[in-house]
Amino acid sequence: MQKGMLDNLLKYSPAVGLWALVLSFIVTGGIQMFFYVDVFADKMDIGFAYAAGIAIAVIIQGARFAFGIQAVSESYHGKFGKMLVGLFFSIGVTILETYEFAEISEAWLREDFAGATQYMLFAVLWIGFALEVRLIMNVSNGGTFTGNDHDENTGAFPEKVPQTRQEKPRNPEPTHHKVPNGNLNGNFPIATGR
Repeated sequence: MQKGMLDNLLKYSPAVGLWALVLSFIVTGGIQMFFYVDVFADKMDIGFAYAAGIAIAVIIQGARFAFGIQAVSESYHGKFGKMLVGLFFSIGVTILETYEFAEISEAWLREDFAGATQYMLFAVLWIGFALEVRLIMNVSNGGTFTGNDHDENTGAFPEKVPQTRQEKPRNPEPTHHKVPNGNLNGNFPIATGR
């Protein structure tokens, strides 16, 4: 009974991780948006302040999401050099956001709860990055991020066996019928051109 429950948890854990990753982008993007709206509201029209805040959040979180998903795709297709470049950029954006969230928590909360809020923001940010890395690891070597590669009847996960490429024979047998004794009359149709 426990094995079946564990298999069910394993079946859905990649999807839960993907949704948690997306949620971390939404949370950090929302915090960025509201912070930059506050920053720009005193200096410009409120409509433009909201547009700028939303644009900054969408650009930064969109970049993190794109770098993460592209790295997952490249890992899945065996392009590990490109995957590492995407992961490098994702780390860069995450480090930038770490400094940004340190400033945001100091600016919003002054001394009351700035430290605790800062650590919470760091946790949300770096958990999102850890989920990106885990998703990449999950799809590497022919894995899948859907988690649906288990046997429906037993709940067991099959072993990953590397597939070997089968070569075609160099001179395949002809697919036409062989003519017995060179005789074309009888059972073989002949095109007459009519």
